[in-house]
Amino acid sequence: MNDKVISLKSQENSTLIKVALEQNKEQKMLFLSHKESSFVTNSFKEINDNNQKLSYSYPYIRFIFLKDSWSILDASYGKTFFINEVQKMMKEEDFDTLYLHRGDTFFEGSTKRDIQRVISDIIEISRYYHKRVIFSFNEKTALGKIIDDVVSVEVDLELEAFKDSDGVYKSRIIRCKKEHTNIVLFSDKKEVLDFHKYIFKKDPNINFLYIEKLDVNSKTVLANSDIIIFNLDNIDLKDQLLRFIDKQRLKTKFLFLSDEKVIRKRDKIRKLEKGIFQVYEKYFDLLEYIHTIEKIIGRNFYSEVLKQVNIVPTNKYFKQIEEFENVVYNFRNYHIYFSIVAIKYEDESAVDKELVESCIRELDMVYHDEINKKLLFLLVDIFPSNGFSLVSERLREQKVSIVKKEAFCADEFIHLMGKKIEYV
Repeated sequence: MNDKVISLKSQENSTLIKVALEQNKEQKMLFLSHKESSFVTNSFKEINDNNQKLSYSYPYIRFIFLKDSWSILDASYGKTFFINEVQKMMKEEDFDTLYLHRGDTFFEGSTKRDIQRVISDIIEISRYYHKRVIFSFNEKTALGKIIDDVVSVEVDLELEAFKDSDGVYKSRIIRCKKEHTNIVLFSDKKEVLDFHKYIFKKDPNINFLYIEKLDVNSKTVLANSDIIIFNLDNIDLKDQLLRFIDKQRLKTKFLFLSDEKVIRKRDKIRKLEKGIFQVYEKYFDLLEYIHTIEKIIGRNFYSEVLKQVNIVPTNKYFKQIEEFENVVYNFRNYHIYFSIVAIKYEDESAVDKELVESCIRELDMVYHDEINKKLLFLLVDIFPSNGFSLVSERLREQKVSIVKKEAFCADEFIHLMGKKIEYV
């Protein structure tokens, strides 16, 4: 079963059930429904009355229906209770596929954030226990539309279920997760372009393209794009792209990297209502941003690398330049994004290990040349310009008088290392 997460939509319950069972074939299924057993039984009866027998499926299905007290439990304990129950079933029950029938009936009274959390957690749990998940819903309902939007980020296979003119239950593939992901960037900032080239370069399944202006050819590219990243001060072009996505009914996710330092919640909501998938302020968290991209493409192409123990050393403070440079090369080889900030400080500044380490974050590290009064900060997942500001501010707070400072991206710094050029 290559398709681990399936989205199935239809306005007819019996159609959803028939197609879900066909997708499951003769695998063991846990059939979870918000509606009472008679409701599901009637749907099965409708299918059988239509001469499309399902008797072969019964031995492989276990039915679970939410109790009448479900709404009380949900009000008292929130969605955590439901998630914990699903996890318990995943761990203890013998089945291959979890079928969530009519997900829109599960989430009555829920916010989009609640729905997003439940669906994301169920998918994460199912992947951990190697289970398949089928979410079915009526996309014409208000909650069904929200589920459709949320599930589309995670789904491997998206199906529409229907009955043809002869009353035969069928399904139509709306979208199947592609082997390759097409990502398009609009930006006039070198460090933004360099960052995306850097993190995508190692993954052969990501096709990354940079576009400066729209033309006939670029519109063809956009029609096949999975993610559009927009980082320009051009409102007309932004709106034009959003209209294009809407008019072509594309599933493309639009990420907006704003130059605004602070975006009011009200303004952010307005942008999301226009079709933007996610909005980021000027000084956004790069790792959080990468996680969003990973979630869209369904693969942790970057964050998994950071978890490898042998890559990030436990020692954060270096006094030997060779050891520090080895870390730089190692990070570059694994395509971990980092910036280097070089500092030269005045002789009378009292700079010791404790002071320097107070200026770095969890994954950062620093080389200290005490004789020449120089510091090299390796800052993970931060643009050079932002790293420059971060280090300068923290050193000023420590009363360190800076004589000279420079900031470099990874490739620039490695070029200087190879040429044996002084950093500051």
